[in-house]
Amino acid sequence: MHIEKHKALRRSIAFVLMFFGLAVIILNEVAREDREKKDTANGAKLDAVSDQNGQILQAVLADRTVPEVERKRRIENSLRNEYILHHSDISPAMLAGIEYPPAAWMNDRLRQLGENWTFGEPPLAAKISTQPPQIIREVLPEPKKATIQFSFYQDASVGFPFTEITVPADGVKVSVSVTAKVTNDVAAQRGQIWLRVPETSGWMSEPEGFTKDANKPKDRSFHFDLMLPNVVLPKIELNLLIPIFPNSDNFQIAGYYGCENCDPVNPGYPQILTVHVVHPKLPKQ
Repeated sequence: MHIEKHKALRRSIAFVLMFFGLAVIILNEVAREDREKKDTANGAKLDAVSDQNGQILQAVLADRTVPEVERKRRIENSLRNEYILHHSDISPAMLAGIEYPPAAWMNDRLRQLGENWTFGEPPLAAKISTQPPQIIREVLPEPKKATIQFSFYQDASVGFPFTEITVPADGVKVSVSVTAKVTNDVAAQRGQIWLRVPETSGWMSEPEGFTKDANKPKDRSFHFDLMLPNVVLPKIELNLLIPIFPNSDNFQIAGYYGCENCDPVNPGYPQILTVHVVHPKLPKQ
């Protein structure tokens, strides 16, 4: 009885396996037939497109009414379509219409069609267009800098800048007036000007609007937001101690400037304003 049960089980398993094997065979056959139908349909479509392209090509070949350049262009385009229909591994550029088949193939087909002209290599522009776009970095010119000029203050603007002045001594001091202006067409933005007197000189009073730096006692600075081109700053009154050494007859005031759109400050090259001092003559004995 036990053996009979095993025989029945084996027969059942064999039946199931045969059933699945037969089902796989049937499904494969159905899939194959479906693929063949699709391939046949696609082949028929390609044949139809190829026939249409051939008809277009023959019409172009026979049409002598269009300019020769345009006729050749149409023939080349028709041959390209023919090449795409009968070849694999077609490049994206050819599919996009910016590249042609190999020149040897094109010229063979032209001879077969009875044309007496030859196809050249694609224009360089077409080849370049298939490459990734190049990034061109435009180098812009450096923005123009503002230029500030110091001067002694004069009512007349002709002759600016005035870099030398002669003034009488008032005891141990002299009084001079200075100014500054932007001499080119670029406004100076957010900066400062500062004046420096010699080590043996000093400030007898503080210039209006200027600030004092405890670390640089010979300097006085003036901050501005904007200096317009060719607009002279208001008169800046300076009351200075006359240097005794090395020469009390003349001395120099150094001028510096800096701003956001000015050239960097060079401490070794200040602008120089020269003061010539006239001392009172002593009475003759």
